[in-house]
Parts: sequence; structure tokens; C-alpha cells
Amino acid sequence: MAARADDTLVVPSLDRLGRSVHDLIAMVSGPRERGVGFTSPHEALDTHASATTGG
Repeated sequence: MAARADDTLVVPSLDRLGRSVHDLIAMVSGPRERGVGFTSPHEALDTHASATTGG
């Protein structure tokens, strides 16, 4: 299944997603360019919310 614009990818913790900061940036930036949000509750990170509120 593919993520589409306005979908949100939820990962419980960033350490479950990638092994380095470079990996994390690559994995989040590609979907973000397509309008897919990213949330990690453990780190209180929500890129979709900041994109929709202009912050």
C-alpha cells in the first residue's frame, strides 16, 4: 500500500525507522514532498501538523 497526499506515516520512535540522521532525513523528505505527513509520538514530532498550520 502506498501513502498518498494528506496521509500520515506514524512511527512509534525514530530509532525504529533509521540507523542514522541521514537515513531519517531521506525517509521523511521523500514522502513529505508528496504531501505525506510524518508523526513520531515518542519524540513529539509531527511534520504534517506544522505543514498544515504554516509553522
